[in-house]
Amino acid sequence: MHRRAFINCATAATATLVTAPAAGGRWRTGAKDVQQLREQLHQLTRTDQTRGGMTLERAAEAISYQATSAINSGGCSDRIQCKLYAVAADAEAASAWYALDGHRTTSAAQHIDAATRLAALSRDPYALLHAWNSQVHYALTTGRRADAMAAAEKLGSLHAARQDPLCRSLAHARLGTAAALLADRRRAEGAFDRAHDSLATTEKIPRPRWLGFYGTADLHSLHGKALRVLGRPRYAEAHAHAALSAARADYTRDRALYRVHLAEAQLAQGELDAATDTIRRATELAADLPGSARVHTALHRLTRTMEAAR
Repeated sequence: MHRRAFINCATAATATLVTAPAAGGRWRTGAKDVQQLREQLHQLTRTDQTRGGMTLERAAEAISYQATSAINSGGCSDRIQCKLYAVAADAEAASAWYALDGHRTTSAAQHIDAATRLAALSRDPYALLHAWNSQVHYALTTGRRADAMAAAEKLGSLHAARQDPLCRSLAHARLGTAAALLADRRRAEGAFDRAHDSLATTEKIPRPRWLGFYGTADLHSLHGKALRVLGRPRYAEAHAHAALSAARADYTRDRALYRVHLAEAQLAQGELDAATDTIRRATELAADLPGSARVHTALHRLTRTMEAAR
């Protein structure tokens, strides 16, 4: 679905939230309205994974606006108000992700600041985790290695990371990535060992849908990238293969990126023919990802590296 269609859907949701007066003339917003906004946000997440997210920023931003407008219109219970703040925070974190997918770093930073503020107001541990995960991702994307380490340490200290093994695994993986970029091999390897151990103890419990991106495939991908940075391309290749084996079939962008990581590991070992084939297959997947500048930029950079290696 195109960005305009999503914005129209989001606008329709606003009408439900702020145009239904309750008895006594007060505006009322309930759990059903919150769920409606959650579903809108989930649809954006699905499109992001299958088509790329760089055109979805404004649609997610609109959902945040709807949630905060409903709060400020009055008539929300304390419980619903907190849930709306959590929706707004998640929508801002999603907006940041989509902005980064389109290389709009200034816009991403603004969304992350908003997500962190709204998450604190929500008192929702998962919303706060989402905001700080975005802080780490932003720092890594923009080359702020020390900032990434500090944000990853904060991520690991949050309530959700302490209580939920899946979130704890994600925090360890972010820390390991930052440590690898800082050439701290021992800390990186220890963090990834803990990330795998935590993921192995994860149980299926109700979690926000935005966490659906993280699991076995993404952990192997992050671990492989870190190992390549640390100069261990053979092990990086093994993790890239593991990521591809575990990847969901409908996560087109992730599968394309995992192939990019695989090709990078193969190139680092001088396996030009294998890397050529991997790049070809990644390019085929990228054809279905018109909305991800990140994937196309990575492929372009990789192709140039390949040409230089020949």
